[in-house]
Amino acid sequence: MEAKYYRIYKNLKKAILDGSYASGSRLPSSRLLAAELKVSRTTILEAFAHLEDEGFIEGKHGSGVYVKNITNNLNFKKAKINKTAESGKDLKKEKKHIFQPGLPDLKLFPFEIFARLTSRSYRQLDFSDYNYEESMGHKPLRESISAYLTLKRGVMCQASQVMVLNGSQEAIYLSAQVLMDHRSSVFIEDPSYTTAHRVFNHRGAKLYHITVDDEGMQTGKLNKYTPVLQNSLVYITPTHQFPLGYTMSIERRVYLLELAQKFQMTIIEDDYDSDFRYNGEPLSSLQGLGGGENIIYIGSLSKIFFPALRIGYCVLPEKYIPLFLNHRKLISRQPSLVNQAAAAQFFQKGFLYRHLKRMHKIYKTRRDCLTDLLKNYLSECLLVEYCDSGMHLVAYFKIKFNVEEIRKRGNEKNIALIFISDYMHASCKRDGLVLGFSHMDCIEMKSMVFNLAEILKK
Repeated sequence: MEAKYYRIYKNLKKAILDGSYASGSRLPSSRLLAAELKVSRTTILEAFAHLEDEGFIEGKHGSGVYVKNITNNLNFKKAKINKTAESGKDLKKEKKHIFQPGLPDLKLFPFEIFARLTSRSYRQLDFSDYNYEESMGHKPLRESISAYLTLKRGVMCQASQVMVLNGSQEAIYLSAQVLMDHRSSVFIEDPSYTTAHRVFNHRGAKLYHITVDDEGMQTGKLNKYTPVLQNSLVYITPTHQFPLGYTMSIERRVYLLELAQKFQMTIIEDDYDSDFRYNGEPLSSLQGLGGGENIIYIGSLSKIFFPALRIGYCVLPEKYIPLFLNHRKLISRQPSLVNQAAAAQFFQKGFLYRHLKRMHKIYKTRRDCLTDLLKNYLSECLLVEYCDSGMHLVAYFKIKFNVEEIRKRGNEKNIALIFISDYMHASCKRDGLVLGFSHMDCIEMKSMVFNLAEILKK
């Protein structure tokens, strides 16, 4: 509850700022104000003291308290407050990305276990741990990530190469800051992750968009850019191309690695959701195939934990570690230590592997559910692309739609639809919808597909 003197201080300050008490004017005496407001004189004197400390008033011995000459050239106006925003009603009107890709089902995460691990971390950490920690991240978490990536993703790394960051977006941003100090050419998939595109564009890169087919980035097209390949940068999602979902063929992987070696190119491999593969074990990373000398491997815990955790990571070639450390200290020294410590225990005690095993089954069921619903109710409109991994699928349009008209219909139903063309740089020859399924159960999904059918068939 707000102290009485503080409420009085705020009201007097407001009156001074809006000119009710002009510069040089005398304030009512403390006794008079105390009587009017029915508070003690001590309360008024405390309010005066606070105003004097901030330089709004000054006491003159034997004369009273006066407003200082501070507002002559200032025009203080009351800020307009959006009542709708203040009440939160605007949030209800915000369009819902019902089929947003990459969202985990937060209702199924074992928050009680994670809360216990967080509490335990507070108790077990030494006082020295609460100081600034090394910028590479909490060593036990780096060790856990390194072991997990080696086992599940075939990444070749030591814990010393793992840098813990505030999400994978920071990893992309940091990579652009470091690697583009002496590089101006960036090769990126088309379609591609729009945030990565914006990061490189903001950094002033000359972007070359390389089209994608069912074998991933068409690396053969890099040949026509030979004059600018030297020391260039390649951003790629080879294991589960975003957003189309294709896996890069081994032939194209090998060819890209050969080009990288020949022209001293650096590859940024964004392995954003390859933890979820529904037929067999997750595919090996490009980094593991290439040995990691010219590859920065990026990943995130957002999809296997929860997005608000804000923990991502990158695996760095040894030669880049000093550069990344120097830049990282200028951006954000380190993520939350306690979150890192709790996440490390989640790995070490086996909770992560049990959670992943459970979510594999659930997400696979949901993928099948969405696929069946789309085929049953929208087969004349959509062709569903087979999805064997990840948290979203792609459904291509069978007939020609006016995308902006479909978008408008969705907005009218408070549903923001996501199209393949939203991720395209070149003109989109084959458009469709990008549909996330991991965060919805089958009952909710059926309702959403019915809404989608109304939008497309209207």
